Amino acid sequence: METIQMLRKRIVDARAAGDSDFEQTALVMFVAFGYRLEDALRKYADKIVDAACCNNAQRLRELHEGLCALRNCLEAWKLVAEELGVFLKKGGNNDAQA
Repeated sequence: METIQMLRKRIVDARAAGDSDFEQTALVMFVAFGYRLEDALRKYADKIVDAACCNNAQRLRELHEGLCALRNCLEAWKLVAEELGVFLKKGGNNDAQA
């Protein structure tokens, strides 16, 4: 979650300085980080399916702990995205600024 706060600070600082190029770069990095979180979530889902198919309770418990941490990170990312207005509603759709 430190990465989220670091990227948030970069975006806020760029906006305060009026540096649109740096702001755009930071927004692209922020959105890319969100995609990496999404990919991690998909990988966790695959691992959970594999562990469930093998009836591996210990592995499922380990994956549950990691999944909870990932969920917390995704929620933090979403809150920062909303705070910064990264995704604006246009015609009923959520379109990325970046």
